[in-house]
Amino acid sequence: MEKMNLRKKQGITLIALVVTIVVLLILAAISISILTGDNGLLNQAKKSKEDTEIAEEKETVELSAVQAAGEDTYGSIVEENLREQLDNNIGEGKYNLEVGKNKFKITYIDSNRSYYVDKDGNVEQAEIDLETGDISYLRWFVCNDEKVCLYVTTDSKIYLFNENNKICINDRFGELSEETNLRYYGGYTSGDSIGFSFISNKRVWNLGINGRLDAFNLENYTLQKEFDIETFAQGNYKDKNIRTMMEVLLLDDGNFYVTNEDSLEVFPLPSELQNMKFKNLSALYVNNSGIFTVIDENGKIYNFSDGNNLGENLSESLYNGYFENQNIKMTTAIQVNYDRYDYERYNVFITEEGKAYFANIETDEITCLNETIGELKDKHIQNIYTISNDFEENYIAIIMDDGTAYYTEDFVEFHAFDGTSMPELTIKYR
Repeated sequence: MEKMNLRKKQGITLIALVVTIVVLLILAAISISILTGDNGLLNQAKKSKEDTEIAEEKETVELSAVQAAGEDTYGSIVEENLREQLDNNIGEGKYNLEVGKNKFKITYIDSNRSYYVDKDGNVEQAEIDLETGDISYLRWFVCNDEKVCLYVTTDSKIYLFNENNKICINDRFGELSEETNLRYYGGYTSGDSIGFSFISNKRVWNLGINGRLDAFNLENYTLQKEFDIETFAQGNYKDKNIRTMMEVLLLDDGNFYVTNEDSLEVFPLPSELQNMKFKNLSALYVNNSGIFTVIDENGKIYNFSDGNNLGENLSESLYNGYFENQNIKMTTAIQVNYDRYDYERYNVFITEEGKAYFANIETDEITCLNETIGELKDKHIQNIYTISNDFEENYIAIIMDDGTAYYTEDFVEFHAFDGTSMPELTIKYR
């Protein structure tokens, strides 16, 4: 009997121990959740600390703006006075100051947080939604006195929208519904006449907002091998004193071809460039003359114009020396407007590594956009171009390889494009 009682007591003790352990585990889980959960004490303490730091930083910037305005006869905030007050209140070398079209941008070096100050001294934290993505092209234009946005997604969908409607072009044209590598290349606007060009693997699609869609089809031409279209340039050029409208195609074999009615022939490059392979082509037509820029497979840049004979005036780009250790994949030109009479023009060079370099056309000074703008430091840039030619506001688009798209007027204040909205735009009437 004594043994039986002992066993019963041991059994009760074991059960109690298990229950105690389970209770302790539950309590531990609750405690950990309270400490480390999304709304846990640790996160709340961290957020509270961050909110306090932001409030202190913002207050310091506001104080500096008020003091800077007080130093000006007209109560305006000018760069020299603002920088002096920031040096006094934050400390020289502890912040970066950027001057934009309508705002100043102050970035604390230690926290990497930024704040905008407008001309009236209002201060707001500079925040960009870095998660918005899936955009490969963006442009705003005017059609029938209406503001319209066109954008292309990374899955080859083309969208148009205005204040009242939004449509997917692929749904309107069955020919586009099967395209899987659709890329925007160029467009034009002239009054109510608007057109856009897109490249897929074998076709150049020309889309008119009047509802017409036609295509140049590479498969209609006889080639020795199967090639895809890499890029193209459209327009007139002279060959042996004859001016002809053609499409100049860069195929993925690295060679250029020209279209002339139903023929496809090797593009007659200058003799110095023949037998070379290329990866980018751009063309600018000024006073009925063609100016071409080509980039070879090693990232070297060449310029030539058609003149009386195609290939006349061949020259290496002045920037090749600067980019000796870089691999340039494309080049373009943009203009940044500060006001009607204050603007700067740049040649933009983008490397295979996704870095964008701005070369001031007037001064030849070159800066790397990724290194001078904090939001873009770790970003891989795919393209940069002007997107609002029809408007008084001169916006620039920056498209990333991950599908995020930003627009800016002055490379100080940035906005993420989410596929649903347009900024305030003033139609430019000529």
